[in-house]
Amino acid sequence: MYQEVAWRFHVRLLDDGRVVDDQSPFSAACDNAEPTDVAHVYGADPEAQAWRTTYLDKCEVLLAARSVELSPGVSALLLTQQTGQESVYQLHWLLLEQKGKLETLWSSPTGPGHASRVRILPAGAEHQNDVAFIDASSTSDEEPNELVASRLHFDRASGLKTTPLPDARTPLFVASLGAFKTSDAAIKAWVQYRPCSVQYRVFKANLFSGARARGFLLATVLARQEDVKAEKSALSTCAGVPVPSIVEFHASR
Repeated sequence: MYQEVAWRFHVRLLDDGRVVDDQSPFSAACDNAEPTDVAHVYGADPEAQAWRTTYLDKCEVLLAARSVELSPGVSALLLTQQTGQESVYQLHWLLLEQKGKLETLWSSPTGPGHASRVRILPAGAEHQNDVAFIDASSTSDEEPNELVASRLHFDRASGLKTTPLPDARTPLFVASLGAFKTSDAAIKAWVQYRPCSVQYRVFKANLFSGARARGFLLATVLARQEDVKAEKSALSTCAGVPVPSIVEFHASR
């Protein structure tokens, strides 16, 4: 008879091999973890390492992690957890060592009903990077999604600052599986293309400057140009799913 095992991923801070802090904000799992392809962790930075734990069809949890140099000599750990089956969603954390403790510098508010992703962005200076956070959400399956896209920038003096994306330095890239007259038609396409459309959501076309489309788009939003090729390659293995069209989404002037 199956019995759930209380098992979780942990992030541990070590000092000369000794554990000085231990954080585990992650969901309970049912078995030991095994390495997996980061592409299976929807919404994670594609350069992260990933692990998966599952027991048959119960309590599957996937976790991806990578270090990010926020400023010279300041490195944090960016984590993405994917959970859920019928409603797949992501949670993200940015952990930083401060005075011998692991502090949560930032965490995402996402849960069921959201499709979110994180991506490391070069900040334009040596040994300095930002984090892009892109989140699509809707109050119901019938309503088009809203989009929140942010740049997370760390400053030694003032801490973490959040500003909107796209901005003057960084456009976003909208990968669309089609334009539809109604949101219902877009939702039907989303169902038809699953599981390859897990990160795609229905948006009003006029949300994106440059889209030159009317009605509704079935789309996902990417933070870096190089991710466009990877997205097209991933969808090419999905029978019946069209090649996405790409629109650069720039900041309003």
